[in-house]
Order: sequence, then structure tokens, then C-alpha cells
Amino acid sequence: LRHFERRIAVPLPDDAARKEILRRAVVARRLPMPSDSELIRFSKSTVGYSASDLVLIVKDALGIARDRGEQPDLAKSISHIKPTISEDIALLYATFSARFGHESPALGPSNHLVRTPPPYMSLYC
Repeated sequence: LRHFERRIAVPLPDDAARKEILRRAVVARRLPMPSDSELIRFSKSTVGYSASDLVLIVKDALGIARDRGEQPDLAKSISHIKPTISEDIALLYATFSARFGHESPALGPSNHLVRTPPPYMSLYC
């Protein structure tokens, strides 16, 4: 068993990050690119979704389109794919991070974005 010295909570993506995740997932799967305003609308309607949830939405839209011979529709996929992290779980992670997290002078409390690994980690990577 390995013992990790730090506990890092990675928050759910914000609007800008969700928009970029969706954009990259669409590009990676060579789907028709939604307009910027559509991507903004999709990112605002997916609050609480993780990055893997967002990629699943794009994959689902592609799968449905292939099965039915239609154009991919992200809005339909968003309507039936729900976030995998509930508000209760997000609160549990935030509480855990506040209770057991570490502070970094550069980044503040551990409930912020990922911090750089400690120097000794380079020995193992």
C-alpha cells in the first residue's frame, strides 16, 4: 500500500472550463462545431457536471446520431445525462478538503485548483 501525504480536492469545472471541455470533446470526435453562443448555453446548462460527464454527453450525442442517421444533438444528450456528482457528494468533498486539506503559500487552501507536486515526487515520476 502507498501512503499519500496530500489530499487534493479538484473542484468541478466552472462555466469557461465546461465550455472548453465541450469544445475539445467535439473537436476530438470530429463533430460539427456548435456556435460559440451554443457552447456558452450548453456550459451554463451543465453546472455540476464533471469533465467526464461532459465528454460522455458528446459521446452520447455521437452514438445517438450514428444509430439514427441524424446530426448530433448535444441538447438532447444534456437532457437525459445527469451529473455523476450530486450536491451532497460535492459538499462531502468540500468538507473533507476543509478538514484534512493542506495549505500552500502559493495557492492557499487545498480546496482550490491542483497544486504542483512536492519536489521529491520527481524522483518517482
